[in-house]
Amino acid sequence: MTFLAATDFNGKKAFNFSVNAMMPDEYKDYAAFFRKFNGHAPKIIIVGLDFFSTNGNFHGYEYSAPAEYFKNAEDPFWRYFTLLSLDSFSYSIRNIRQTIRPNKLNFYDRRLIKTAVVIPESAKQNFVDKDLSMFKRDFYGNTYRYRDLREVYGEFLSDNPYSRFIVFTTPDSLQLWKLLLKEGRLEDYLRWLGDIIEIFGEVYDFMGDNSFTSNSDNYMDGHHFYPQAGKIISNGIMSQSFKSPGILVNKRNYPAHSSRIRSLYSDSKR
Repeated sequence: MTFLAATDFNGKKAFNFSVNAMMPDEYKDYAAFFRKFNGHAPKIIIVGLDFFSTNGNFHGYEYSAPAEYFKNAEDPFWRYFTLLSLDSFSYSIRNIRQTIRPNKLNFYDRRLIKTAVVIPESAKQNFVDKDLSMFKRDFYGNTYRYRDLREVYGEFLSDNPYSRFIVFTTPDSLQLWKLLLKEGRLEDYLRWLGDIIEIFGEVYDFMGDNSFTSNSDNYMDGHHFYPQAGKIISNGIMSQSFKSPGILVNKRNYPAHSSRIRSLYSDSKR
């Protein structure tokens, strides 16, 4: 959820802790770091959950553990070390060039907000095809084994008793949703929704075939939406008056929501 701008949440003072490929097992550590650094719990914790994290055979990418990043952040000399490093100098030059003539697909500005260059339609399908291939190979295909994340979610929730949780499913493009269905993961997806509701009580479901996921203009590839499209998500979970493509699902309407998705899937197969 790196493309959700912290400034888009109805004027609330927010910080986006998301990083590339963060796994649910890491959420608790980042919330604990927030409490330690600020001296209090956050009033609201907004959590975007990815279905691909339910693949028990996928163990994340080769990144350092959260503790390593926290150690650097708390080191009083680390900031000065980075300021004097050649990497920081090269990044500065690259940022200056990027400001004058943007050519990177995405980058962070000085407000720590991730921005992106719009990809021409003629080139976008190549990125989408790569995502479809990767998701079939690494997440939804024959290697898939459902991972029950209720214990992980439960520990995250119980570790933050003074925070209100707002949970939503991250909206992959319609093409990725169709791949999920083709690979036979619908029941796993619905089970996952049920697990989320069991722990958190409710979830905004942005996945599936809706006005957001079916609009290719919202996406730069198969699963990364543009920052401007992220405003639709932030408005959808923060504003009661906003007509959101995300459906608020709880224990009461979960059976009907599941039946509706199954029915749509059956109709699409005819």
